[in-house]
Order: sequence, then C-alpha cells, then structure tokens
Amino acid sequence: IYCVAVGLCLYWFNKGSSKKYYLIAFLIKSIFIFLITYSSLKDLSFLKVPDEDNYFHDAILFHHLAIKYPIEYLRFWLDTEPDDKTIFNEFFTSTDAWNKAPEFFYNDNRWVVKVHSLLSFLSGGYLSVHRLFSAMMFFVGLWWLVKYSLQIIQFYFDKIQISDTKRGQIFLIASLFPSVFFFTSFVLKESILFLLLGSILALSCEWFILKNKSLFKLFIVIVLMIISILFRPAYSLPFIYFITLYFLFETYFQRFQRFRKWAYVLIALGILILFSKVFQLFSHKSFVELVQYRQERFLDASRGGIFLVNTKKFVRVPYDWNNLKFDSSHKNPVYYIKNDVPIMYWRLENLKDTIIEKNQDTTESFHLLYYIEKANKTYYISPINSKQSFLKNMNIVLQAISIFFFYPEKIKSIMDIIVWIENILILVILFFCINYFFSSSRISVYMGFVILYAIFLIIIISLSAPNTGAIIRYRSFLYPFLFINIASILLVKKNT
Repeated sequence: IYCVAVGLCLYWFNKGSSKKYYLIAFLIKSIFIFLITYSSLKDLSFLKVPDEDNYFHDAILFHHLAIKYPIEYLRFWLDTEPDDKTIFNEFFTSTDAWNKAPEFFYNDNRWVVKVHSLLSFLSGGYLSVHRLFSAMMFFVGLWWLVKYSLQIIQFYFDKIQISDTKRGQIFLIASLFPSVFFFTSFVLKESILFLLLGSILALSCEWFILKNKSLFKLFIVIVLMIISILFRPAYSLPFIYFITLYFLFETYFQRFQRFRKWAYVLIALGILILFSKVFQLFSHKSFVELVQYRQERFLDASRGGIFLVNTKKFVRVPYDWNNLKFDSSHKNPVYYIKNDVPIMYWRLENLKDTIIEKNQDTTESFHLLYYIEKANKTYYISPINSKQSFLKNMNIVLQAISIFFFYPEKIKSIMDIIVWIENILILVILFFCINYFFSSSRISVYMGFVILYAIFLIIIISLSAPNTGAIIRYRSFLYPFLFINIASILLVKKNT
C-alpha cells in the first residue's frame, strides 16, 4: 500500500514523458527494499547498517514522545531537552544517535532523527516504509539535480531543447550507481542530503536562470541553505558557496569572455582565503586545525575501545576482550582489567586530566559503559598540522587523496571490484570536466563550479575519513553530481 502511494506521488511529481524512467528506477528500488527488509537477504552482513538501527530506534522513540508530550516534542525540534527529569530519563537517556557529539564536518545525526520521527506519523512505525520515504526523498532531490543541471547547460546553447526522455535516461543511470543506490535505500542521511541540495539548485536556477523571482522562493532557499548547513556542512557549505558565486558571476560579470573562467576560480579561492583568515581571527582556530581535529577523532575512534566506569574512574581499554576478566555472578556484570594492559583513564572529579599508563591493579572492578569495535580498512595517515610546513601538509593531502581513488589495494571480493569500477568512473568523469573547463568558452565558468566543488569535497572526505567504507558512503553524492553534468554536456553538444 505504501509502495503504491509513494509511487503515485512520484508519478504526479514528474509530469513529463520521462516518468516511465522515474517509475522504473522506483520499481527497482522498491524491490530491493522489499528484499532487504523481508527476505533472508536481510541477514547478510554487508546489508546490516548500524547507523540505520540507531537512527530508526531514536526516530520511533521520539515519535512516542510526540504522542505523549507534544510540547516537549516541539522543544525537541529546537534541540532543547526537557526540564522534567522523568521525561528526560524516559526518552533522552536511552537514545542511540541523538546524544552523539555534533561535529563541524558531519553534524547530521539529529536531523535524520527529527525528519524520520515526523515521518513516523505516516509510516505506522514500519522500517520498510521509512526506507521507502528515504527513496522518495532521494528521487525528488536527484530529479531536481538532473532537471536544473541540464537547464543551466542549455542556457549556454541557444535554441537547444533536450527531450524529457533523455532527461529520464540520465536520471535512471544516475540512480543506479551502486553506492548511491545502496545508501539511499536505508534510513540514512544521504537521501536527505540529495533532497536539500537538489532543492537549493532548483530554486537558485529558477531565480537566476529562468528569472522566476519571488520573495517566497528567496525565503525558502535561504531556509533550506541554513538547514543544509546545520545538517551536513562538509557538503553544503562548499556547494552553497560555489553555486551562489557562480550565479552571481553569470548575472553581473558578463564582460571579458576569454578570462571569465579564471576570474571565477581566482575570485572563489580569494574570497575563501580571506574568509578563512577572518574566521581564524575571531574563532582562534584555522580551517587546518578543524580538519586536524576531525582527523584525529576519526583515527582515534577507528582504533576502537572498551569503555568502563566505576565510582572513581572512566577508563578506555584497547578493543580486545582478552584484556578483561568477566564476572557474571553479579546482577550488573563486573569487569576486571588484566595486568600490564595499556589503559587511558580520567578521574571523575577531574575529567580534563587524561592519564595513560599500563594497568597494575587487577582487583579494581568496573562496569561496562559501552564499546566501539575496531574499524576495518582504516588507513592511519598522519593528521595535517598547522605547525608543519606547507609541503609536508600537501604530502599528507596527496596521501589521503590516493586512498580516495586507489584503494583497496587488494581485490578480495565482488564489493572491491564494484569500488574499483566507481573509482575509475569518477576519474574518467573528472577528466572530462577538466577538459571542458579548458576547451569550452561557453560552459567553462559552470565547469569551474563543478570542478571546484568536486575537488573540495574529495579533499574534505579524504582527510576527515581515511577509511574505505566511509569514503564509499560519503562520496556517494559525488557520482551522480558529476555524471549528471558531464552527461548533460555531451547530450547538448551532440544536439548542437
């Protein structure tokens, strides 16, 4: 029933002749969602996504909060926790994703929980329905990316009309990139990201290219920009910055056609450098230090750990259960740390003072607070550092980028083959984009936006998450974004 309802909504949303491709993509996605939810496929290890479990658990939890305490639910949307300890203990202390510390680069947990807690009023609390809603958000966002990217490129070629059928074919291919298809089929952040950035591109194009201006559209696009920055700044900030500068550049800087592409790139980079200096002046932190902090946190978390607590200490033990002795005779199981195990701990009366040593007290008992499994396929490169030389930091950046494009080193499964196919595809598409930037005078400024955004995203992802699995997931927006633009250019040039 829900599948038919969502399919009809998407059918109504797309009024052109491309709707059959739209529905083919949705049918394929729906079958996949059905299989991973109700068939034995759901037990396969690579189809288990821990983040989805956390988001869905919290979404349903806060849906119950909305039913029981509507006012507190409204406060929850404002990130305000209840003053009533009973309500706080019932709903906020048992969350899995809500209380994870927000970060500058990937501050997205709470918005995923908020959106899906609201959708719970329509879903009946079924996981499969929430996955369908994720697919719906992805399709709407992707369609806007296809439609308006093609609209921008057609703007440079007078009297060239591309049929809805061709648009539909681009959309269908873009939706079937393996990593995009996979991660937008779960209750994750990727689908919401597509919807937000697709909406921003659509409304910006309506205003600047199609000249359909209104205060309402301006208000909506500003609200969407703010939400997207709060949701996922690592993707949204560079996208909003480069696309806004591009539209302003095309609107108010029509002279000097031969040098416009270089003017756009230099102005974009110049403003960025100026802003970074101003940011450092007021925050006393540079962008390099922000990236360094994220790198260090990611690499530290990748090593995993077992976190224990008693009345005096909070202790981190390396992730190996052989480091502990377990006593299950108590109502609340007790753990003892073996001799000479390296530990990191904080005394509860002074949590700012970190002590690192080998354990010597094997009689001290602890309770398990939580644990983080050691991440596979993490590459421990040195973090960049503002105190290091420029050349040394550049060497670290290049190491990180090589992980983005040329890992895994050994192909051990069909998944590794798929990753390498995507690696090659993204390199080929980037080559075409750079070629059109240098060779075409008409669309070179727009290609400048595409290339700058892609490069910034590649650098941010490579440095902040040097893990093959994380890179595959985080770059899933980049595949359709680059493919849509290069396919649109090839299509327009063919018609020219």
